[in-house]
Amino acid sequence: MSVSTGNRLQRRRSLGPVSPKRIYRNLSVRLRGGESSVAKETDVPRHPRRPASAYQTLWEAVENEDTLAVQSLLSRDNIHCGGGGGSSTRERGEKKEKNCEREKERGVNRAGASHNPVLCRPAEWALKLDALVALAGKRVEERKNELVKKAGSGPQAQVEVHRSICLWSLRLQLYCRMRRNFQNTELPGPPSHVSILVTSASSLYVVIKEPEGDAIGLITRYRVEWSTSASFKRILGSPQVLETKNPSYSIKGLTTGVHYFVRVSCYNVRGWGPPQCSTPVSAAPSSWRECIGVKSQFRNHEDLVRKLLEDAREPHYKGFCIESSKPQSPSKRLSVSRGIKQLFHSATKFVRLLQRGVYLATVFYHKENILVTAEDQIPLVEIQCCSTSIIHDFLWFAKLSCAWQQVPWLQQALSSAHSSSSSLLQNRHNILRAISQLQSSLGTMQLGQVYYEPLKDRQGNVLLVTLKEFPNPP
Repeated sequence: MSVSTGNRLQRRRSLGPVSPKRIYRNLSVRLRGGESSVAKETDVPRHPRRPASAYQTLWEAVENEDTLAVQSLLSRDNIHCGGGGGSSTRERGEKKEKNCEREKERGVNRAGASHNPVLCRPAEWALKLDALVALAGKRVEERKNELVKKAGSGPQAQVEVHRSICLWSLRLQLYCRMRRNFQNTELPGPPSHVSILVTSASSLYVVIKEPEGDAIGLITRYRVEWSTSASFKRILGSPQVLETKNPSYSIKGLTTGVHYFVRVSCYNVRGWGPPQCSTPVSAAPSSWRECIGVKSQFRNHEDLVRKLLEDAREPHYKGFCIESSKPQSPSKRLSVSRGIKQLFHSATKFVRLLQRGVYLATVFYHKENILVTAEDQIPLVEIQCCSTSIIHDFLWFAKLSCAWQQVPWLQQALSSAHSSSSSLLQNRHNILRAISQLQSSLGTMQLGQVYYEPLKDRQGNVLLVTLKEFPNPP
């Protein structure tokens, strides 16, 4: 069977380079009975997918119904809803779509959107939405008439008109949906819960929980009212709370002991809803210090501690504590300067190398300078070796910082603990012995404040550290 050369060239020309994606698109259009591929190429997708950075404003993403872009732009508010556009969204249920739109409204509001100060009444909102729907419908008809006039021109001349038709069609659908949602929106109900807390002698704290329901619309503000009467005949204050993410309000400047009644109402595009009374119904600003019969725990605490130490020296305690009545002569009293000189003496008993055990260290500092020994180390003495059970008495050691002067007396009281079988008494005796050794070596009784926790290393060493600042070093 012979074929002419012209037919072979025409067949080769018809089988030019065609991508598989183009073949699949043309085939799917023919199977659905749609338009040809040439006509389809001139159309703009109804829901174009673009990255969030391609939108200059958030309203542009909302206008194009690009839910993914809106979610990305408001990602810090964690809006979780389905993807926008495409057949998958159209197959979702109406309830899920409403919930998604409500989440987007909340996200926009939390991101900083505020109520329109120009449109304050529901009638003004209705007129504005009717005007937007009429404007969008008019623009769609104008673009369609323009497309009919350019029917004889090429596809490139019709691309801009097609884009304008798609854009205004999307706006028309959006405005119609906004008007329908506005017509279906009802006045907001009362908040689901309002609680009040007494925070001081002149203030109350109000916590608000938003109302529940699908037809309440977006709550844009709350109004907090308080009065001294349950009927609210005289309202003492009615501020508005614009924070809707975690709505709360602090009422200040109240009179101590007076009962105040609080109620809260919500606002949306339809207006103010009914108020919700607080739980409890009323509260009186007060403070436990003003209550009758309650003593402050911060009054005279120094006198109580001093009295406790004096009581411990009463005669009936002498059975286990024999206190030396001979006062030290002034020549034998240790001074700070004498103790510092001993730091550089070779006979000073300070630890140089740490082994596994518990040690007591003291840090004396002045600005950026630290007191060290002749070996360039901080003063360090051993409390107990080869055991770390003594750290359980750290709280007792911290209490000693309030009574460094009583260490010799306590050491005499526990003098029999060295031969005792009680590990608790032995540990405390070792702590007192280390403190006394450090006090005599440094020439001062005051070792400063105890560091809030023991310091540990990988070798099992434990350090109990005290800190003291010298405003005027000797």
